[in-house]
Amino acid sequence: MNRSTEYIEISAPVRADQAAELSALYLTIYPQHYQHLWYDNGVWYQEHTYNTDQLRKEIAEADVQFYYACVDGKPVGYMKMKLNSDLANEPGGLQVERLYFLNEFTGLGLGTLLMNYAHATALRYGRNYTWLHVMDSNVNAIAFYEKHGYKSVGETHLTYSQMKPHYRRMLQMKRAITDELGTINH
Repeated sequence: MNRSTEYIEISAPVRADQAAELSALYLTIYPQHYQHLWYDNGVWYQEHTYNTDQLRKEIAEADVQFYYACVDGKPVGYMKMKLNSDLANEPGGLQVERLYFLNEFTGLGLGTLLMNYAHATALRYGRNYTWLHVMDSNVNAIAFYEKHGYKSVGETHLTYSQMKPHYRRMLQMKRAITDELGTINH
């Protein structure tokens, strides 16, 4: 693949009638990155979380937005944002809940494109910060988020019995919203 000729973009918000397409992308991406976390290779979690009906419900939520990351018009990743999601009862948060890509499309700047979009969305909606969860074992993702201004502010633990216990710790990371001049949004 010739990386210099690829065109990358963010899609319009994913619609409920695209839930089956989104599910298919999820079910392709998730095993590439996360099978090792589970005793059953993630089968239960994928069937529970990424089925078409579940995604259709999530897309329909008023404060939830999904976007595809596209290369040459083809969806190769996605981001889910919760526009009004507070961390530790601190008002004004926007949560980046999911950010995943097909293995062969990592390193193109799609993650940066989507993170910048989340930041701009938070600024547009008057949010005070963006936040996310990341597995403490995912050192590459942690470094990526730190590069984008996120700082660890807490932790939580997943309770899925199907998940291997040493992968259940999640860091909570947060970034203050600033405008182009670096002014913190309050």
